[in-house]
Amino acid sequence: MSEEDPINDFEKDAITRRLTVVRTLMAGDNKAEFARMLGIMPSRWANMERGWPLTMKVAWMLVKLVDGLSVSYLTHGTFGDVKPELREKLEALEDELFPSDSAINRRRNKEEKIKKLRSQLAELESELRPPVLRTGRVTKAGKGRPSLT
Repeated sequence: MSEEDPINDFEKDAITRRLTVVRTLMAGDNKAEFARMLGIMPSRWANMERGWPLTMKVAWMLVKLVDGLSVSYLTHGTFGDVKPELREKLEALEDELFPSDSAINRRRNKEEKIKKLRSQLAELESELRPPVLRTGRVTKAGKGRPSLT
């Protein structure tokens, strides 16, 4: 994968929304000013906000420009490695700019986390359960074969 290859083209609409959120946080509605801050042509930034693929090169430029931002937020919407202060600002802007989408994404992420945690819990519980021991006495079960009872 080169720096100019698209990142996660399957989530193109979600990525464009996150790009809009980041730009709004840094430069308000001024796309051209933000593109200049980033060091790219304003037309390139405008195209990315309209759905052109985000490249790794531009993703890293954004991470360098915005303190606390992560590529995983841009590409997948995960906040795990985003600084807490920035996370609050991004979530608030997402709610403001895309109210129904951000709530759906957070609910989906919570559901996925709950599912994963339940799976891990089930694995741990199965490891902690003592093996079932059957006790009984050996009897003859016809034709001289012993059986447990």
